[in-house]
Amino acid sequence: MGKPGNFLAELKRRNVVRVAFVYGIVAWLLLQIVDIVVPLLELPDWVGKFFLLLIAIGLPLALIFAWAFEMTPDGLKLEKHVDRSQSVTAETGRKLDFMIIGVLLFAVALFALDKFVWVDEQASEPVMAAEEPAAAKSVSRQSVAVLPFANRSANEDDLYFVQGMHDDVLTHLARIGSLKVISRTSVMEYRDTTKNMRTIGKELGVATILEGGVQRAGDRVRINMQLIDAVTDEHLWADSYDRQLTTANIFAIQSEIASAIAAALHATLSPTEQQALASIPTENLRAYDFFQRGRAIQRNAGVTAQERRLQLFEQAVSLDPGFALAHVALASAYMDRYWFYGRDKSDLTLARTAIDKGFELSPGMPEAHIARSDYYYHGFLDYDRALEQLDIAIPMVPGNEEAYAIRSFILRRRGNFDDSIPDLERAIDLDPRNALWPFELGNTYGHVGRWDRAVSYYDRAIQLSPNDPYARLIRAYALIALDIDSTALRDMLADPTLPDEPDLVLSRWYSAMQDRDYDLAMDAIGRSESEVLDIQNDFFPLDLLRGQTEFYLGDSYKATGYFESAKAVLESKSKDSPKDPRIFSALGFVHAGLGDKEKALEAAQAAYELLPVSVDAMAGPVYVFNYAVTYAMLDRRDAAIAKLEELLSRPNGWSLNLVLLYPEFEKLHDEPAFKALMDRMRQKN
Repeated sequence: MGKPGNFLAELKRRNVVRVAFVYGIVAWLLLQIVDIVVPLLELPDWVGKFFLLLIAIGLPLALIFAWAFEMTPDGLKLEKHVDRSQSVTAETGRKLDFMIIGVLLFAVALFALDKFVWVDEQASEPVMAAEEPAAAKSVSRQSVAVLPFANRSANEDDLYFVQGMHDDVLTHLARIGSLKVISRTSVMEYRDTTKNMRTIGKELGVATILEGGVQRAGDRVRINMQLIDAVTDEHLWADSYDRQLTTANIFAIQSEIASAIAAALHATLSPTEQQALASIPTENLRAYDFFQRGRAIQRNAGVTAQERRLQLFEQAVSLDPGFALAHVALASAYMDRYWFYGRDKSDLTLARTAIDKGFELSPGMPEAHIARSDYYYHGFLDYDRALEQLDIAIPMVPGNEEAYAIRSFILRRRGNFDDSIPDLERAIDLDPRNALWPFELGNTYGHVGRWDRAVSYYDRAIQLSPNDPYARLIRAYALIALDIDSTALRDMLADPTLPDEPDLVLSRWYSAMQDRDYDLAMDAIGRSESEVLDIQNDFFPLDLLRGQTEFYLGDSYKATGYFESAKAVLESKSKDSPKDPRIFSALGFVHAGLGDKEKALEAAQAAYELLPVSVDAMAGPVYVFNYAVTYAMLDRRDAAIAKLEELLSRPNGWSLNLVLLYPEFEKLHDEPAFKALMDRMRQKN
């Protein structure tokens, strides 16, 4: 072998060094292009890794090629076959020098564009707050999304156990105040995803992603976890656990994972947070099994699923009476049954007993405070006490998006609409892929008459959940508020794929009535699968709607028959639910249709007093509006206008344009007092 100096000189003579330099710069440029194209086209992570591998393999090949071959006037030849006296390596070297300069200038330009021009343009681009993607905000390094864990068990029935582990890890992380943790709802869509980590990170607004798998095999559990940088795809932390299947081991693993992630992200744990992570809710594996199964069906709709959920939680506390978390979960199940399925007072008693037991077993547990807040809120509309409980719980679980959303809902009910907005925005930040939160924020803006903002949030909800008809429905009403044209509403409700659910049946009827298309209104009623539309703020027998349709058509004979039928249903229901404002509000319409003014106003007043706006700023305006309808049906025009002024003078959810569309108020349009009211409202808005 020759001397090292001779070898280096030969490398330079053969342009191997220049080729290496050009190769390096071109490889860097290609990687920058791949880095842009892969997330843009939502290509899988392996595409970028594949290009990197090709470049790594290509470098030694390029160097060997540069050493062994030389470009001559007669074409490419092996170096050993080239006459040195005719060699053009020097000329080739000069060409490579020019190429290096050109490629360097291009690289510098690309770097400058990326760091200064494109960033500035993106930063200066106006973006509606409702349409701003999570990635458009500055992303904290201490932010993490926990993707659904893979079920690596042979038994598919173990899926609930894997989901439970996922929920528990999320719960642990949500207790760490210095971390931003994306909620379960938003990460579930990434189960079995082909999206790369950078795309997921941008969509969720996080810097890091935790993924892993869980295998339950006999009396063993095996868990593999890895924390990944969402931008660089670098593994920040990884670990495996193979232990005997006991509750102590399960909770220890969950605690270790949460602590490791906190350490990897340089998050500081307070003594209270450390204590919470180390807690063991139960030592009874079967009780924990029932608890996990109950929680797995917690989000399922329908009475049957909720009854099964109750049974599973009851079995959990029966096996381990000291399982505080299961008592609290049981209380929440009772409250859901009370609020959504019947308003049976016995459920309130059962819920209170379970909550008290939870506090007795684990004083200060945040889940118990949240359950007690729900008890006061939905059980008694006691907003002050409900808010007190949430104000205690939220600092202990700062990553719990539902707690923020509930607090926002309570503030809205109290009429504190502006104060409620930050909590819903926080819920969106923690749960950016959940359509419910932008939908509800749209409702909030609609209630205060900011219809343009409302529409933008409804658009975001529709983007996240295109098949949900309710955001599309309320968006159409919001468009009427901005422009009295109701075409969008008609087109939306004409969609034959929409289900015949009570809310949509009622909306179809209202839309047809607003268009004075009474045949279509009757067709809409006929689509209902039930003879009573029992929804959140209304309880309408179909014969009431049929009676009102005939009433505005002018057929008093048919209207009377329908109203009498509806009255029988409502009076029977009022005996079972003597404090339900929906029943009395509907009775106001019935008695007005039958010409019984005294009973009509008595019923409308009862509904108005049972749920006044001062008690419920969200639902209360419904009964002010219905009171105005009752007055209009009785041809008490001045009184109807006065009620409309009461309605429109505060946040209400109705718009001037929508009021103008209702047939109930058509006879008011020429009244001077009504015109003056409309003028005042337009000037105010």
